[in-house]
Amino acid sequence: MYEEELLEKIRKSSEEVKIPEELKPDEIEKKLKSTKMRPKKWMGTMGAAAAAILLLCSAGAVYRVSGIGSKNMEGTSCDTAPEESAESGGGLGDAMESGDSEKSATVAKAEPKRDAGDLYKVAEDYTQVYQALQPPVYSEEEVKERGFLEKIADNFLGSKGSKSDGAAGDMVEEGAVDTAGNMEAESTNASATADMDTGASKGSGSYSKTNVQTKGVDESDIVKTDGDYIYTVSGSQVTITDIREKKMNVTGYLTIGDRTADTRVVEMYVEGDSIHLVVQKEETILKQEEIQMRPADPKYHEALEEEGESPAETGGNEAAKSYSDKDSYQIETKSVTELLTYDVTDRKNPRLEGTVTQDGYYKDSRKIGSMVYLFTEGYMEQASVKNQEMVTKEEAGGFIPLVNGKMISSDCIYLPEYGNAGYLISSVDTKNPGEVVDEVLILNNNAQIYVSKDAVYLYHTDYEQDKVKTKIAKFSLKKGEINAVGAAAVTGEVYDTFAVAEEKGNLRVLTTDWSGSKDSNNLYLLDENLKLTGKLEGMAKGEQVYAARFLGDVAYFVTYRNTDPLFAVDLSDPTNPEILSEVKLSGFSEYLHFWGKDKLVGIGYETDEETGAREGLKLVLFDIKDPAKVKIIKEFVIQNGDYSPALYQYKTVLADPEENLFGFAMTSYQNREKTSYLLFSIEQGEFHNLLTADLDDSASIEEYRGIYAGERFYLASPASITSFDRGENYRKIQKLEL
Repeated sequence: MYEEELLEKIRKSSEEVKIPEELKPDEIEKKLKSTKMRPKKWMGTMGAAAAAILLLCSAGAVYRVSGIGSKNMEGTSCDTAPEESAESGGGLGDAMESGDSEKSATVAKAEPKRDAGDLYKVAEDYTQVYQALQPPVYSEEEVKERGFLEKIADNFLGSKGSKSDGAAGDMVEEGAVDTAGNMEAESTNASATADMDTGASKGSGSYSKTNVQTKGVDESDIVKTDGDYIYTVSGSQVTITDIREKKMNVTGYLTIGDRTADTRVVEMYVEGDSIHLVVQKEETILKQEEIQMRPADPKYHEALEEEGESPAETGGNEAAKSYSDKDSYQIETKSVTELLTYDVTDRKNPRLEGTVTQDGYYKDSRKIGSMVYLFTEGYMEQASVKNQEMVTKEEAGGFIPLVNGKMISSDCIYLPEYGNAGYLISSVDTKNPGEVVDEVLILNNNAQIYVSKDAVYLYHTDYEQDKVKTKIAKFSLKKGEINAVGAAAVTGEVYDTFAVAEEKGNLRVLTTDWSGSKDSNNLYLLDENLKLTGKLEGMAKGEQVYAARFLGDVAYFVTYRNTDPLFAVDLSDPTNPEILSEVKLSGFSEYLHFWGKDKLVGIGYETDEETGAREGLKLVLFDIKDPAKVKIIKEFVIQNGDYSPALYQYKTVLADPEENLFGFAMTSYQNREKTSYLLFSIEQGEFHNLLTADLDDSASIEEYRGIYAGERFYLASPASITSFDRGENYRKIQKLEL
């Protein structure tokens, strides 16, 4: 069960209970909403629990978990790759010879990686990476001054923001910018992020596509259609259902073979006669336990002798000595993500064409043209050996994650001042599905991403004494090559997925600053190098951003306290953004979607203006033909609506203005819990309910998708597909159990 749905149940059961203000569900929800990330790990089944304990115990100890073990010390596809050298003793960052036969012949010499301002610096070698993973040591006075303990405790308890220690320290002042200098700006041609990618041309041959964040940038999902077949993910397989005839039939299964019970298909892309599966698996490793001893231990000198050393050779070094206990073993679990490409020309007999693997827990992915960008995340720690042993010992380099079985080259690794959440990005051209075009590893403190057609932006919340900031790094995406452009910092925290958007290379960011006595909201405009061009600060004091959208030169966003103001802001002058209009109504919207060029649809909750109590789900239709005079056309309240994943997961929404379809799943807790799917059209300023279909318990509410293909509408989940006739008032045709 998702936390948002759980909150709704808590809210319903506690309506008659008198509780302190700070413990009311609305307040808890605000805190949960602002806690964006959950700890992932490269390895270690107890990593998350250990992280929480360590956070409470020590401000300097941030999420220490087991590292990756591997004998493969080769670098991957950056412009240089590592070479082992027992004589050098200087780490593993030295370049290979240009004619290295082990390096993939398909990888051209890449442009050297650039620094992302002062936020992320390209590593000089593996020694520098090793040293960066050492947690900083703070004096008691420094801890008190920086307020770490309070922030860490707040984070653990779910207070405002995910309060981890900032990765970049005092990188920039408020509203200031730090860009990567002496480089040419990347040319961009990004389109507005307002619409979903709809299907083919309107008519009998049209079909729906996944609702996405950025137009022209595809996203993976658990249900897809190409107009002839529906593809559904369930466990370790994909079911392929033929929908070309009135009666649906399962025509084949795509089952990933030779996998463990811990392997599952997460999401997929469908591209013509190819399917690209994102697969998550856990690899279990049994290895001898590493024991540390100090000179006082009687076995210390025995261990030295086994290593061929003597006390005289150590020079009286009092450091601990590590060795493997031959009688003691430990089990380590490693998360690995795969991108598997299948040829499904014959739907009954799919054929595997290529596999790409990379360490880490699956975070996200995007597809731009034929290029898939895969994002994984894991927590890193230093290898359990001395720095010099990284060079001389075969298994010492295990703290560097792997892509296609090879360690990432040090010059593909970006280092902050401190951070050990490894964010790994790789690019794969689906025309060569077994090969990686490029990859970078970015150490950070729990970054989130926004992807345009030409760039990926990593942003995270940072805390500097009593201030909250969002720090942003931009990486260009050019034919699969990933390289830094610049970095910036703005005041406040990003609360909504759509509050970060690019238009013609320029970035727009909406934040909520909760560090003062009252919440306030800010809008920042940055150019293609992340240089600040304009800002608008201090808007809607006492409220928070709940939903946002950008269309051309206008920003629309909703803030909320007890009423829901929708703001329209003129961005045509990037140096001087101005509020054009503001319209207030009861309740609030959590998700906004443009309906053509002159309307905006919002879905959220109706609330009591005095108490803030929720009174059902609410649809709102806004007239935005003149942004200076935004009007409310229609409000539609679903009084028995208590929860919908549409409010928090945009991929669950069917929003297609061309086909005039707006659909989502909903849960009601009235009398008994009931889930249903609602489909609407919007005609002459009114919401018309086309279909209300009950959903069974065979799948979770978040797993249902409403899709269409030609004259048929389908409710699809991993467990079943139900078809309806659009030409006969959505008459139910067939339910197919999968």
